[in-house]
Amino acid sequence: KIVLTANATTLTSTAVITGVSSGATGVLVTDVSGASTLYLMQVEGAFTDGEAITSSIASDVPGIGLIQVGTGIVTYDFGASAKQIFGDNTTIDYTSDIILDQSLTLTGEVTTAAGGATAVTGTNTRFLTELNVLDVIELPSGAAGITEKFRIATLTSNTALTIELTGTGTASATNKLTSAKATRIRAKIAEEEETVLVYKMPKENVESLLTLGVTDTTYSFRKQFIGTTSSGAVSFSAGTGEDFDSTNTAANYTLTITVPDASASGLVGDIIDLSSTKASSTGISGTGSQSLEITDSTIMGNGCEVVLTASITTPAKTQKSKTANKMTKKTIAATLPNVFGERVDDATINLSYSDVYKLHAVYEAVDISTAPESPSLTISGSTGTFTVGEVITGSSSSATGRVIVN
Repeated sequence: KIVLTANATTLTSTAVITGVSSGATGVLVTDVSGASTLYLMQVEGAFTDGEAITSSIASDVPGIGLIQVGTGIVTYDFGASAKQIFGDNTTIDYTSDIILDQSLTLTGEVTTAAGGATAVTGTNTRFLTELNVLDVIELPSGAAGITEKFRIATLTSNTALTIELTGTGTASATNKLTSAKATRIRAKIAEEEETVLVYKMPKENVESLLTLGVTDTTYSFRKQFIGTTSSGAVSFSAGTGEDFDSTNTAANYTLTITVPDASASGLVGDIIDLSSTKASSTGISGTGSQSLEITDSTIMGNGCEVVLTASITTPAKTQKSKTANKMTKKTIAATLPNVFGERVDDATINLSYSDVYKLHAVYEAVDISTAPESPSLTISGSTGTFTVGEVITGSSSSATGRVIVN
């Protein structure tokens, strides 16, 4: 988060915001109009206090505001800041609590004046270093020393803080604490290193990624479907070569009612059990195949709209072939929209392809209104057909060139 000393006039979401002095960059999350607070993502570098900002979109007006000194830059990260995930959907909002399983025993010991107190005093503690406001801590202040969870309301010093209610817990320590240990709990993204979809092979030449060069790839994934019941039944179809998993594992299926049938017992947000413990009125057929049917006239009735999240398995997924498009051209035109990477004055140019293994040349026109032209060659008396990407050589000059268009 960046807070300016004066309101920015207009800033457009997805614009790249740059610090004039630091050169740090970040992508603006939402539009800003007549406000001084900006939220940035994908930040590179470090913004500095007192510097001005610019926008990658020419029509934006950042204004005269500078980044406030001392409080103008606030950095958030998932572990320290995230406690819940929320999705604003049309029918049912999605919310889920993040598991806080990363614990740190705080330095020193803590004391509360009495039961029901919200003020916590530390001895040899480092609250300002080890805690943030809104962090969650655990204190052994419950009956018989049972752990209670609290949210940090204020951090006054390294030895003084106040706590408040978090979730469905208590708003204050139930019992008095004397020289007790406190634990901070935060979240962590699991397997965050698993973000690369394309991996470098261990050897330069690899014949096949299939088992013994024969067996196709098998994998499972989660997929969402939307359906409406008719006479108490609703059907779903997976893609070609995809099968619905078994209902023996309860986590394989989640069926949620989004628009209920007034004459049925199901309500908005109800999750219908499809596992082995399902209601006697619920029927499910088609697992292990491409089509799945769920029936329950008692809970769903007729015209009930549902969302199904299902586990799908591809028993034999044939690998997809990729064809190299050699000597592909991209022109950065003068009339492109205000999108970073699509304009000639952007620091980074988007090539619009996910896989690019070689850049041969960059050509520039005499002015922005004229499309650039690549070099051309006219020959006569050739035999055969030149192929795109082929290198041709002059017999006398030994000059070479690569065929772009023939």
